[in-house]
Amino acid sequence: MRITKNSTYQEALDFCEAGIEYILANHSRFAFETFGDAGNPCYDPYKDDDLDVVNMLIGGIRTKMPKGSPRHQKLSQGVAADIHNTWVTYDWLCKACARVLQDMDF
Repeated sequence: MRITKNSTYQEALDFCEAGIEYILANHSRFAFETFGDAGNPCYDPYKDDDLDVVNMLIGGIRTKMPKGSPRHQKLSQGVAADIHNTWVTYDWLCKACARVLQDMDF
């Protein structure tokens, strides 16, 4: 299954649930340090992305991994350790997970 513009909200939620579990189990396999957020004149991280799909995924991730939840705490600690930071922000983590899941099939 892959999320597209035509996916339902429930399909997106189910996809995000599976995706978060996959990322939790495999977070060290993703190059999270390459996921910038702000961009610059030469690089726009969302330029080539389908923003409808990205926004649907971000919403699904925020629903299935609420801020402060055990899932959020476990994933943020794991990703922060992977990228040698003390912490990562919830907003950045949700956006990074959405960009990882955007190109995945379950």
